[in-house]
Amino acid sequence: MSKQVESLFYLAIAVTCLFLVFMVFPENIPQGTGDRQGVSSGFFPTMAVTIIFITSILEAISLTRSKDKNEVRAIWSEGDVKRAAIIFAACITYVFIALETVGFYIATPVFLIGVIWFLGEKSWWKLITAAVVVILIVHFLLAVQLGVTLPQGFFSD
Repeated sequence: MSKQVESLFYLAIAVTCLFLVFMVFPENIPQGTGDRQGVSSGFFPTMAVTIIFITSILEAISLTRSKDKNEVRAIWSEGDVKRAAIIFAACITYVFIALETVGFYIATPVFLIGVIWFLGEKSWWKLITAAVVVILIVHFLLAVQLGVTLPQGFFSD
């Protein structure tokens, strides 16, 4: 991909961010009433999109100011595209099928162990440790601290 095309890509991301902040978020994410202290539910998505917007603009500027504008950089090798597609499919399966079917506490360790193993870690004790630590942290933050009910799957009845 040439630097000009890549620069246009980053500008398209920036425009998409502006569209989200001004057209989508006001309609779909409640911004709070202002009568309570703290941040509303719309703060973090807006902050994330703002960061993406700023970094996209900075990257586009950096690419346009570089010396060789016609230099072609390889972003994805052939094997990387296949790996990314497999991980994307695993994420979609995890979110839309596994969580509802078997629940968070079974689907998440299986998903994490599978993805981490696929990315190259072959030590089973590291795989299991990572999965258990993530489960414990997410359970503590969401279920214990925030009172969010995590998907139970077929264990819900």
